[in-house]
Amino acid sequence: MRATVAAVLAGTLGLAALAATGVAAAAPVPNSSAGSSGTSGGTDYAKLVDPFVSTAGDDGNDLPGAEAPHSLAKVNPMTTPGRNHSGYDYNADHIAGFTATDLDGVGGSGGGGDLLVVPTSVQYDKRPAASTYAHTYHHDDETATPGYYQVGLGALSGTASSVTQDSGTINAEMTATTRTALERYSFPAGSNPELVLDLANNYTSRTRSTLKAATLPDGTTSITGIVAGSFNGAAYQLYYDATTNVPVTSLKSWGADGRLTDASAQDGADTGAVLGFDPSAGSDIELRVTLSPISAEQAGADQRNEVGQLTFDQARARTKADWNSALGAVDVRASATSDPGSTLTKEFYTHLYRMYALPVNATSTSGTYRGADGAVHRTNGFTYYDGWSTWDDFRKYSVEAYIDPATYRDLVQSLIELFADAHTSGKSLGSLTQSVPSVRWERSAVVIADALSKGYKNFDRLDEAYPALMSYAGYYTGAQLRQGYVTGDPGTTVQRGYDQWALSIIAHALGKDDDAQKLRTQSTMAIDHLVKSGAWTAADGTRWAC
Repeated sequence: MRATVAAVLAGTLGLAALAATGVAAAAPVPNSSAGSSGTSGGTDYAKLVDPFVSTAGDDGNDLPGAEAPHSLAKVNPMTTPGRNHSGYDYNADHIAGFTATDLDGVGGSGGGGDLLVVPTSVQYDKRPAASTYAHTYHHDDETATPGYYQVGLGALSGTASSVTQDSGTINAEMTATTRTALERYSFPAGSNPELVLDLANNYTSRTRSTLKAATLPDGTTSITGIVAGSFNGAAYQLYYDATTNVPVTSLKSWGADGRLTDASAQDGADTGAVLGFDPSAGSDIELRVTLSPISAEQAGADQRNEVGQLTFDQARARTKADWNSALGAVDVRASATSDPGSTLTKEFYTHLYRMYALPVNATSTSGTYRGADGAVHRTNGFTYYDGWSTWDDFRKYSVEAYIDPATYRDLVQSLIELFADAHTSGKSLGSLTQSVPSVRWERSAVVIADALSKGYKNFDRLDEAYPALMSYAGYYTGAQLRQGYVTGDPGTTVQRGYDQWALSIIAHALGKDDDAQKLRTQSTMAIDHLVKSGAWTAADGTRWAC
């Protein structure tokens, strides 16, 4: 097991140098899972992670913000005027606020960017312009560790038409649990603290947003509603419940006309609110944003069940413990000679940390989830995950099979449920409304086939998922089968062949032996017809051997 785990982790995470330098990945810690507390042997693995790695430009598109293992809530700074696909670009010099949904490590301009919160003292008389959100910041007053993010922001004041960068600093801190983004702000003395909640903000497409504000019995405020959008053609809808820790002294909201009014409810593509607080509360203002694919009521229940009376610091400590448990599933040990300064060890844990970003836990604390068929389902003893990016990260699942087999099984079962719901709905996967922001699902058949090949059995609804998996992989025309490839598109032939090889394993597991044989035969088309000199001519006349 030791050698296998070390080899798989090194190959998948790009750390083959570990073996070359004598750094050893020890066997997985028994009974370790992301859901348990504590650390392995008392090691603070979270301290070995650098969340700023791969956050500059288009190199990695990772986020430095706060998240828990497989958390739905990922509270992340959104830089301006530029951002990478996660919302944050290390090279940018301004931050425009913090969003609660972000897809880590994906392409396609990024997904999510919902529920933008902007701390400010600007006095608005109409819908805030996004250009007024920009706060200066410096990396020497910025911290990121697993489950926590902090930054000092240049304070803003003035009016909507004349924003002033003040000399003071707003200290912004973020932590996250599975479903809840916890945001804490400390304003400079003498400020008129406000939070802008911009529900129109989205990285690709906002189709609807709603809000309903209510004063709670303790005098604090709850804002609930829906944010809906799409990314890469995949529509999604999420509900939320955002609560303050201190009373709101003024609340103005806006809708399509951009006017700020006293209305406590709004519905439209462009909605939001400006929350004002008493200056005496400015040293500790919190907003807790809980997300739910089920309903706003479920979001409220999840907030009570998940964080309840926990303080910000207690929630942060619990999430750090969850990260240490997850990262401690593999104990890397090295000598000072083989790994001077622990450089490789830190790189290892930083990349292991990224494996836990997607997909996300889309199950409520009540044990329910919303499927792609739009219905609310009750889980059958498993955790439902959604928010897939298998095009980008399908290779990582073999690693998770070794280090956290229980979660791995749930991940594969969730993927099967997704395709089964697509089949029973009679629609294509991309035309269905997802429970959370998603990217794409290429190589899903490979993930499922790998689980079957590893001996995992008795998955529910695999027979229902199979037709949708076949359809998503795509079919050849008669002419393409006769010539052995897709004209002018060798990439499709190669990728479809990979999927068909995986589908043959699934077909065999389902007893569909005729299908399995046909799929195995077609899966080798790229090798049979394209692996030879001059097999394909590009548009510029260049002849290639694939």
